[in-house]
Amino acid sequence: MGDWYEAALPGRNSFCMRDVSHQTMGAYALGLASHNHNMLRKFAQNISASKDWASYWEIDRQGRPSRDDYQSDADFWYNLPANFDVMSAALRMYRWTGDTTYIDDPVFANFYKHTVSDYPKRWHLEPPSALVRDRIMNQRTPTGRFVEARGIPSYTEGQKDFVVGVDVLAAEYRALRFAADLAHSKNHLDEARKYDLQAMTVQRFLETKAWNPEKHHFYGFARNGQDLFGDGDAFVLYFAATEDPAEIKGALSAIEKRLQASTPGIEEQSYLPEILYRYGASDEAYSQILDLSRPNRERREYPEVSYSIIGAIVTGLMGIDVASSLQRTDSRAPAGQTVISTRPQLSGKTQWVELDHLPVRTNVINLRHDGSEMSSLTNVSGPALLWQPRLSGHFDYLMVNGHRVAAIATNDDQHHPMTTISVLVKPKSRMVVSEIASRAAPDSMAH
Repeated sequence: MGDWYEAALPGRNSFCMRDVSHQTMGAYALGLASHNHNMLRKFAQNISASKDWASYWEIDRQGRPSRDDYQSDADFWYNLPANFDVMSAALRMYRWTGDTTYIDDPVFANFYKHTVSDYPKRWHLEPPSALVRDRIMNQRTPTGRFVEARGIPSYTEGQKDFVVGVDVLAAEYRALRFAADLAHSKNHLDEARKYDLQAMTVQRFLETKAWNPEKHHFYGFARNGQDLFGDGDAFVLYFAATEDPAEIKGALSAIEKRLQASTPGIEEQSYLPEILYRYGASDEAYSQILDLSRPNRERREYPEVSYSIIGAIVTGLMGIDVASSLQRTDSRAPAGQTVISTRPQLSGKTQWVELDHLPVRTNVINLRHDGSEMSSLTNVSGPALLWQPRLSGHFDYLMVNGHRVAAIATNDDQHHPMTTISVLVKPKSRMVVSEIASRAAPDSMAH
């Protein structure tokens, strides 16, 4: 089998497509980049026309389809968001690792190609046909252990009163956006435009048909004939499938209200810290981390819990992101140079936080936040990198290692005010950036 870690129900000695896709960030931070690559490639390798362009939902420690989910290519368990989710996870790992096999390896390339073309067509996952599809399609045999679960149109498994889940469409949107970026990076401009148009079609459906304007949240499921119901806010936000500020605010508020009423199942809850941090709800995100990790939390031993908490600490609490390898985001960075952005999201209960020895492509970094006013980054190993610290609020200048530096006041995706600069961090050096009250002329200019 090669390198792998458990990403399924404890005791199965296996890994599942949904769990792996969700656990990759935490695993990467813990030094398991080779494990992520091997497991994601196993899923990509096993896509096939005989399974209607699905892969194996769950693979065991011997590299075989798990007997808990697979009998034959005609009789196996499968949740339809999986292909899109695995594709997105693989290309996120490309962004963090810089490992070009994620885009150049024919196994991955073949998986991406079928995932955004034959797969949605075969399973009727493209709006508007997704609303009038059969719930279970492509049945190859009338009887079998999993024939009613071969193509569940959602990650929600208990309900059977819908034909498509909004989570499928949100995952599809994200995969199509990645496909467009990948095509653009390879200068395949016609393909890029095609995938952009398809992504816009899915997004338009989510922001209009899947939005409940009266209760200000996203529906979760559609019955045949376009009757929508339930709650789908978490996965729309997880896959960043809407850009409408009012809808983002409404979906976030709906999640927080539901949390006040009850605690969701452990799998759904494990997504919430990352989602809440992404959209600035740092106090509630912190509370969810504490609740997920409390000793008496039922099913806390589920691997997804610990990995997702680590991932949320890295991308949420520490606010670390890496500029896309698929699209250049900073013209000042030489080709191939790592560009890291950070944004502290400490709750009022935390004065400072430090994360040491985080791998980022060919670098290893230490990062510390003191409140929301000061951040420091150490380039422990690797070449010079470009750091873009982001602090809340609008300022003309920031302090960089004790010197006033002209800064850029802007807003984030949710229109929250923030200020940023670009700082070159040389090998084995440490840079400190903090707020400044003075409006005097800068002592030096940013790199």
